[in-house]
Amino acid sequence: MAALVRHPHEVDEERVVLRTGFLGDVVLPRPAVRSTSPVVRTVPGRGPRPVPGEPGAVACSVESALNVAVHLDPPVLLDLGPAGPVEAATVYVSADSPHALAQALRRVVPPYRS
Repeated sequence: MAALVRHPHEVDEERVVLRTGFLGDVVLPRPAVRSTSPVVRTVPGRGPRPVPGEPGAVACSVESALNVAVHLDPPVLLDLGPAGPVEAATVYVSADSPHALAQALRRVVPPYRS
């Protein structure tokens, strides 16, 4: 868990980096991130991985517990290594403060693209 304290999720105008410590990061283009919502769920496994039974969903966590859904529009193609690519419309993540993540996304608005 220390890896997440030292390297927390990041939000800037261009990208959102969701960290899973030594298991890898999921990088999302900031303009594709539309909203977040609180969730309480588990997805077996660790690191970035597809969500079984939910096409278009990816879990990104060190453990199986997840508490935030990041909603993407348009969906983002994520390379999950051995699990293959997923056209993700939702990324489930674990955040120490779901409210702080949502605030950071509201505070950092992506530049307008024509």
